[in-house]
Amino acid sequence: EIIVPNGVTCSCMFDLLVRNNDLRKALGILKYMKVRGLVPTEFMYTTILMAANRGVYSDDIFVELISLLSKGEKRGGGWDG
Repeated sequence: EIIVPNGVTCSCMFDLLVRNNDLRKALGILKYMKVRGLVPTEFMYTTILMAANRGVYSDDIFVELISLLSKGEKRGGGWDG
């Protein structure tokens, strides 16, 4: 049986990725959710912003988050961002 990711499974994957400092893939989860009509929680956005602020690549993550939140976002949607 194939499991189709939903908000709960995406949220769990996102949490594990952020805890392991894999913010690229965590951002990919947010993009995946948005493209498929799933709504990321405020907690998810806050979590990745706080993690990016602690990390080395914060500028990249901030730029991509702003792009993701903007109305003119190009839709990608893979797990890798």
